[in-house]
Amino acid sequence: MSFFRSRIFVACVASTVTALVVGGVGWAAIPDTTTGTITACYPTSGAKSGALRVIDHQAGTRCATGEAMLQWQRNQLRWRGNWKVSASYAANDGVYYHGSAYLATLTSVGIVPTNTTAWSLMASKGATGRTGMQGVQGVPGVQGPKGDPGAQGIQGVPGPSNVSILTLSASAINGADGFISDYVGYGESCASTSTTQQSDYGCHQLFAVGVKVRLTAVFGSGDGSAFDHWTGDCASVATNVCDITMDGDHTVGVVFSR
Repeated sequence: MSFFRSRIFVACVASTVTALVVGGVGWAAIPDTTTGTITACYPTSGAKSGALRVIDHQAGTRCATGEAMLQWQRNQLRWRGNWKVSASYAANDGVYYHGSAYLATLTSVGIVPTNTTAWSLMASKGATGRTGMQGVQGVPGVQGPKGDPGAQGIQGVPGPSNVSILTLSASAINGADGFISDYVGYGESCASTSTTQQSDYGCHQLFAVGVKVRLTAVFGSGDGSAFDHWTGDCASVATNVCDITMDGDHTVGVVFSR
């Protein structure tokens, strides 16, 4: 007894099959000599589900318990490939649909092969096989070329500053002499009418934000010099002492006269 396995396609048996019997050789009538029908059986479940075996139905052989019977005409099976919804199918047309093979039993268009009115199952889809072993690690690919430099990013927003700049200047009328002193500078002048009294810091000083600075206009009284007025952020102060809170950058000037 021969078994024919197929997950997709069943070949048409078109000739007489020789079978071994006890005491000699016998001949099986496949296909049926009267109807021309070929008969086969296949298990509907279990490890051999979908395995097709041809039997001699004319001689009385029948499918076993748990098997389904499938019959088709000799030399009339036409394999049509994948089932298509728009195609026209006639009886004995074979198609592949969702992993199983089906045989048309009547003419139809658009009737899916799982419809038992127009189709008969030839071979059912097998169970999903076990996952294969992990393949060998492939050889690393060649290093790709270096990419082009990216575009210049946009300028970020300036962060908050914790330093304020105090800019000082001094000027004289009629050759008066004097300078500006602050308590942070320990009496050193940042701005003076005499270049010999300029500090190493020039006329700019840095202070932490929030610091209070007292500026004093110091003048040489021996030569008749006197404080005249402030300019800039101390312009509203009438005396020679001006207090400034360094909540930002400030500019202060002083004018001496005699």
